Amino acid sequence: LQGFTAWPQQPMLSGGGLTGRYMLQQFHFHWDQSRDLGSEHTIDKLHYALEAHFVHALENLTIEQAARIPYGIAILAVFFAISDTPSQLRQLENLFDMTTAFGSYNSVTYRANDLLPEDREVWFLYSGSLTTPPCSENVIWTLLAEPIYVEESQLEELRHRVSNTGALLVRNRREVQPLNNRVIYMRARKGNGAAHSTTYTYSKETTSLKEDILICYSTVVPEGRVRCKVHLN
Repeated sequence: LQGFTAWPQQPMLSGGGLTGRYMLQQFHFHWDQSRDLGSEHTIDKLHYALEAHFVHALENLTIEQAARIPYGIAILAVFFAISDTPSQLRQLENLFDMTTAFGSYNSVTYRANDLLPEDREVWFLYSGSLTTPPCSENVIWTLLAEPIYVEESQLEELRHRVSNTGALLVRNRREVQPLNNRVIYMRARKGNGAAHSTTYTYSKETTSLKEDILICYSTVVPEGRVRCKVHLN
C-alpha cells in the first residue's frame, strides 16, 4: 500500500536508535502457505503467521535516493498472530477482494496507525538489508515485539493474490537469514510494568537500547482518513 507521500502530514518514524527522521513510503505484507512460517523474522525461533513492513525513507529523500546511502531506509516490522477475534485487517478486506492480480490497484481510505499494536514499549533494532531484490545492506530494522492479530480467513485471502507468473501467491516470504555477527539492540519494558504476553530470551549479540521510539502515523485530516493506492507487485 502506498501513496503516503501525498498526505498533508506524512507519517513519520524517529528516535529508538535512529539517527534522523524517516518518512513512510509504503507498507506491505509477507506470508507463507503455512500459518506457522509466515514471518521473515523470528523471535526466540518463533515464526508468526504474517509480517507487515512499513518502509520509510530518510527525510527529504525519495525512496530511490535513500536506497543509495547508508541507513537511508528504515523499516518497521509488525508481527501478526492467528486469532479468532476481529482483526485490524478487516478494514482492508474489501480491498483484498478488489485487488487480486499482479499490477492491479485500487484506492482505499485508511490510517497506517490502525495496523500497529497498542503496546509499543518493547522492540528490537538492528542494521540489515532489504528482504527483496536487490537486498541492499542499507536498512535500519525496528521489530515491534507485541503482535497484533490476523484471522485464518484473511490469510487465505492474501494467498489468493495472483503473481506476475499467473500463479497464486501462496508464499512471498524470504527465509530467515543468519545474523552474521550483527548486533541486535533491544528496548526493554520500563520499570515494573505488566509482564509481556511473551517471554523472550536474548543471545549474547543482544544489547540494551534506552531511547524511546516515536511513531507518528495517526495523521489528522477530515474524517480521520486519507486515501492511498494499493499496488500488487
